[in-house]
Amino acid sequence: MFTRQNLHTHSTYSDGDNTPSEMIEAAIEAGLDSIGFSEHSYTGFGFDECGIEKENIAGFLSELEELRDKYPVSIYKGFEYESRTLSGPPEIDPALDFSIGSVHYYHYRGKYFSVDYTLDEVERAADYFGSYRSLLLNYFEEVVRFAETSAYDIVGHFDLPTKFIEKGGFDFQNETWYRTMAIDALDAVASCGKIFEINTGAISRGYRTAPYPATFLISRLIEKKAPLVLTSDCHRKDSLTCHFDETEALLASLGATELYRLTERGFETFSIQS
Repeated sequence: MFTRQNLHTHSTYSDGDNTPSEMIEAAIEAGLDSIGFSEHSYTGFGFDECGIEKENIAGFLSELEELRDKYPVSIYKGFEYESRTLSGPPEIDPALDFSIGSVHYYHYRGKYFSVDYTLDEVERAADYFGSYRSLLLNYFEEVVRFAETSAYDIVGHFDLPTKFIEKGGFDFQNETWYRTMAIDALDAVASCGKIFEINTGAISRGYRTAPYPATFLISRLIEKKAPLVLTSDCHRKDSLTCHFDETEALLASLGATELYRLTERGFETFSIQS
């Protein structure tokens, strides 16, 4: 029997609004039988205000172990890793049950810009790179490089730079050059055997009306039979299953028949809930 889970969630250990206990209780109330915590990992960058503090990592992992004995749901330990850290490439912690790999920064010639913080910052980044096309090429090159060099499990919000296009940003999504660039990157990442998340986080925060990635990219993933998980990139307990009904219906309409879920035996497939 298919039961929903959410592996992309954040608590007060990184940039979430609720404690792990509050998130777990909300998951139970929402009918989930399992939840994964994927705190933003420590990067060491002075400008990174989202990541877990280095001195809190052991406490985070220990608390989740303790909560496993308290609640009647499966609780999984994870991190959302950034593609680069101050000390070099991220190393996947062997104590984790799963990991997400995400790119949140454009970087060029020693300068970093956030992909998804504000529209103003994205526009400044486009000016710095000379064009949106150069900016997006930088992003997708980093997404592919990360997938090819890291053993993380799940690709986080594959087309994150589209976050602001419905709120007045430059809508490049229907440009031929962008679609070619995005599909080429998707194919390269899929060839690494990664799981792709269908992520409703920007819907819950009012930026988008559709999940990441865009429908044409989801169709490509289904065509390639790439493994998919459904997440809400949850930062508040009330958005754990945001837009899940609609997204499952979308996936089914595009021809998807199954989603991946993490179990005690690893990732397994389950039929999409009808």
